[in-house]
Amino acid sequence: MKKLIILGFLAGIYAGKSIQPYKNTTRMIVIGDLHGDFDAFMSILNFTNWKSEDLLLITGDTIDRGDDTIKILDFLIENSHKNIIHLLGNHEEMNIRGDWRYVSRGDLQSFRGSSARGQAFKKEGKYGKYLSDKKIIERIGDIVFMHGGISLEIAEEYKTIENINFLYRTSNYDKKILYGSSGPLWYRGYALEKERVICDDVVKTLKILEAEFMVMGHTIFQQITEKCNQKAIFIDTGISKALNSIRSALEVIQVNNKTTRITAIYEDRSEIIFEKIDKEENKIFRSNFDI
Repeated sequence: MKKLIILGFLAGIYAGKSIQPYKNTTRMIVIGDLHGDFDAFMSILNFTNWKSEDLLLITGDTIDRGDDTIKILDFLIENSHKNIIHLLGNHEEMNIRGDWRYVSRGDLQSFRGSSARGQAFKKEGKYGKYLSDKKIIERIGDIVFMHGGISLEIAEEYKTIENINFLYRTSNYDKKILYGSSGPLWYRGYALEKERVICDDVVKTLKILEAEFMVMGHTIFQQITEKCNQKAIFIDTGISKALNSIRSALEVIQVNNKTTRITAIYEDRSEIIFEKIDKEENKIFRSNFDI
């Protein structure tokens, strides 16, 4: 109990120093694992008709496998003044700590060698510095976003999104958050297990995190997929040409003050996942979100 009180206090102080309110919006585009495919990234922004006033949220793994680390991260850095949230995935974290198992030859060549790439991902380097203040989990209204998922075990132990982000940012304080198979960077349980196994845990985890839905990447599906009555939504379709080349995004849009629609968008079609009608004013989009 004492540990959680201290963590909550410190996380509150830390969060207070890093708040960056972004513009009020009624539309969000959520993109899963890009894995080094800049052309796919630009294509998705085009066919979703993304505009600067929309919120763009990326659930991590922008890099590795494909060749376009520089192009993707430079685009995100150059547009960081816009409504963009870039959450970390396990592959960003791997590159930060020097694990290059999935770096392509073309990507290395784009840096003109491994030495320059290593410097870029150091804490003081261009990309290391950019990634250093990114979160691993975020809640927007009633939806919680992360790369892999978050097990009930981790949710029960750390209690809040603020604690989880704080622990990640404090010198690898708790390695279960970073490297554990049940943490938000690596967890695949909700994606791989059957609904009869996971849905109780999904509901309990969402209650702890004070959310109604969770959106995750990390585990590849052939299309954007939901489980547990839309409580869990999986958006990694293997976008990169290094994988499936299935370009997709999730649109979350406020239709009116009480109705929110969530739609899977592909190059050739769109499919409504569900519409949520609140008895009171819409809670997914609020006047001040923090990124």
